[in-house]
Amino acid sequence: MQQSTLLIVNSTATYVRIAFNIVISFLVLRLLLDTLGQSDYGLYVLLGAGLSLTLVIEGALTMSAQRHLAYEIGRGDRQSIDTCFATACVMYTVSGVVALLIGALVGPPLMAVLTIPPGREVAGYWVYYSLLLSMVFIIWNSPWMGLLFARQEIILVSVVDITYAVGKLGVVLLLYVLPGDRLIWFGLLTGVLTMLVMLLRTFWCMARFEEAWPKLRLYRRGLLRELFSYAVWTFLAALTVRARIQGSNLILNLFHGTLLNAGWGVAIQVQGAQYLLSLGINRAALPAATTIEGAGKRDASLRLADATSRLCTLASVLILVPFSVEASYVLVMWLKDPPPFSSPFCVWLMIGATLTQLSRGEQNVIYAIGRIRGFSLILNGLMLVSLAASVAVLAVGCSPEWVAIVAAIGSLAETLFSIAWAKRLTGHGLGHWMVKVAIPVTVCTLSSLAAAAFWRLVMDPSLWRLTLVTGSSTLILGLLGWQIGMSDEERQHLRRLAGRLMQFARRSQAESEGS
Repeated sequence: MQQSTLLIVNSTATYVRIAFNIVISFLVLRLLLDTLGQSDYGLYVLLGAGLSLTLVIEGALTMSAQRHLAYEIGRGDRQSIDTCFATACVMYTVSGVVALLIGALVGPPLMAVLTIPPGREVAGYWVYYSLLLSMVFIIWNSPWMGLLFARQEIILVSVVDITYAVGKLGVVLLLYVLPGDRLIWFGLLTGVLTMLVMLLRTFWCMARFEEAWPKLRLYRRGLLRELFSYAVWTFLAALTVRARIQGSNLILNLFHGTLLNAGWGVAIQVQGAQYLLSLGINRAALPAATTIEGAGKRDASLRLADATSRLCTLASVLILVPFSVEASYVLVMWLKDPPPFSSPFCVWLMIGATLTQLSRGEQNVIYAIGRIRGFSLILNGLMLVSLAASVAVLAVGCSPEWVAIVAAIGSLAETLFSIAWAKRLTGHGLGHWMVKVAIPVTVCTLSSLAAAAFWRLVMDPSLWRLTLVTGSSTLILGLLGWQIGMSDEERQHLRRLAGRLMQFARRSQAESEGS
């Protein structure tokens, strides 16, 4: 299958998963607020923020494995693939043990610092350590996750993710009938579900790929240093986004308590649904960019970068525009009684996520090339400035929504820096990015926003207005995205792919009728 065709097929498979996950995740949040209450839900979100460092480690380890495996796949060296996977398994096993020890030691002092409602300390400890164990299992699963992405087996990844989403819905429904503390039950059952899904992914991967059985005799210390170095710098780069969001959550807790953590948790959930749309594209694009780079085709990887940045941003705008126009109405219709500041938190976090997508393709090229040490260090400097600014605005008495505004400004700074760093590595700088990405996307976004704002000006809040806002903004974005958001080559390829899909459907129908 051609790389461009594989990219579209994998993106389509991911969006099938997204359709399930968005619906289920929104339903889960509504039921959680009903069963746990705003305060306990805020406590759960807060403890998840305290353990977010572990998830950053997992993401960095997965990306390190994915990058090196995809690079070797691009080279076509089977021996190197086996060696890379065996070395990754050793590194991630040790990393999981270290994360478990650090998390266990950090737990008591962290719980002492956080603002926890009286009488909920014991439940907090149960939830914290349940989350810790599940996150350690995620780390141990990183080599197999990285292999799936490197092999571009996005369909398999999507099936496993849907399984987890359905399982989490089942856990929430069980809370209605289980006796005792619902928060403790939710923490324990979510941990067990995570472990089972990780085992399913591992066994499925081992059944499909021969290299998924680690050949520990091929372990190489030199490669371990390379994998570890890449993981460390990727960790520092990924820490920027995670710390900006979850660090802001911790700051809100210190100044205002768990009710605002509940509002921030709602915003993270909405932003996560928005992120899933762009993730569907980027999950297919990142391993493809690495494989192309490994084959020495720099021009092809740069064209893919431009397309990835445009499409990821337009996918984010697809939700950003209608939700930002109708945020208050949607939250009341969805949650009935939204936690405080849910609406401004949602809008500003979504704006920040959209700004980040503007440089998504360029970041993929940076990670594919592998020269990320300076990139990671400067990104972390920007993150620290953003968190310091969040503390400052709350300390001087500004509204809590300014924490989300500061996070959005930090996302813009990250995007501009990523463009500048990509220029150092590839020669494609701000001017190229403005013409190929920023200007087309801005025209599409403003036109879609104008169409949505028209209905807000002439109608009162209602389901009918929400439908018109969503429909008109989506139509305008789709039409302009096709005309100016895609290159001629991309449009032609989509037409060819649509033709092939139609031919396949006709053959399948003819065969079924003949049988």
